[in-house]
Amino acid sequence: MKNILEDIEPALRPPGGGIPSFSAGAGGALSVQRRHYALFGARADADMAELEALWRKQLQRFSQGKLSPKVILLGVPLDTGAGIRRGAAHGPRGVREALLESGTYRDWVRSGVVLDLGDVFVNPHLLHDSMLSAKQISRCQAEMFASVSAASRKKMPVSALSLTRYVLELLQKRAPSARLFVIGGDHSVAWPVSEILAKKYPGKLGIVQPDAHTDLLKSRHGVEYCYTTWTYHANELLKKGTPKGQAKEGRLVQLGIRQTLKDKKHWESTTGVKQYWAHEINARPAHQVLAEIRAHFKKLGVKQIYFSNDIDGTDESEAPATGTPAAHGLSSAFVLQAIEVLGQEFDLVAADVMEVAPVLGSPEDCRKTTELAAQYTLACLKQQIR
Repeated sequence: MKNILEDIEPALRPPGGGIPSFSAGAGGALSVQRRHYALFGARADADMAELEALWRKQLQRFSQGKLSPKVILLGVPLDTGAGIRRGAAHGPRGVREALLESGTYRDWVRSGVVLDLGDVFVNPHLLHDSMLSAKQISRCQAEMFASVSAASRKKMPVSALSLTRYVLELLQKRAPSARLFVIGGDHSVAWPVSEILAKKYPGKLGIVQPDAHTDLLKSRHGVEYCYTTWTYHANELLKKGTPKGQAKEGRLVQLGIRQTLKDKKHWESTTGVKQYWAHEINARPAHQVLAEIRAHFKKLGVKQIYFSNDIDGTDESEAPATGTPAAHGLSSAFVLQAIEVLGQEFDLVAADVMEVAPVLGSPEDCRKTTELAAQYTLACLKQQIR
């Protein structure tokens, strides 16, 4: 199989380093990288060049097929697709800091069961290449990928969502059996993940989306792909990919909805998604709700699951550091139980945690939210590794 290093390296950066930064942000990335690569023998005071060399060596071994992880972890530090209160671009760094407190996680990384390939290289001014002119794409390619050959540069996407899809396609070629865990980023990041999975598992994929919001707009102010539209487009892909004779609707299940201008009847009747609003879940035993979801997916022939977890699906008392925190939401206990139950019943091929914004709120808000996001990540990884 072809060595993909030449194709994938320009699109990635070491863990925590996906946002171009010339000041405080670089320090945060250095701290994460020192702790991460200490698992592979890096010195406590290693500088950025040494750490980047370790990252490149690991990336090279993966590209050559010398590493066979069960789960590939990828950060996408993007909040260009979010609303007014931004900060989710710092999610991959904050969640990794919390993850590295876990001995279990460190063991997984050290043993190679989990491979953190780093961050997608994010141009913070761009969202999706479909919104750019050919001239603008060419200009960005010239600056973002100046060290790449002219021939290779021309095929590189420049916007975060487009570049994420590009990376995921390469990962599928190199390690098709590896599961995926993505740390966002705003929830638009789930769109390229959905694209890849819907194509790979036509008629067999189900998406579970804990979220305070439906994200079911077809477009927002003329923008096709952003944090309020990704679910609409993912759901359309699920329906289009369903083989003839199978039910096309209901393969996307939303949990915890409570902030929307339309009611449940409207969304289910117009889009075909299945919704469990937060007040419905909170009024019932968790095992009953999850048994219904399990039976629902079984009836549709779902085999694989993408668990796309917006942190604001969880009640704001437990997850305040996010762009749109919302009261009366899901308990973390319910979300963790959902991961366990559905992860045991179906093949959890991909999962994520989105909209964690460590720069919003107090230090205590940041700590609570990143630690909870790390718990969700560990719960997903446990199911993906087993």
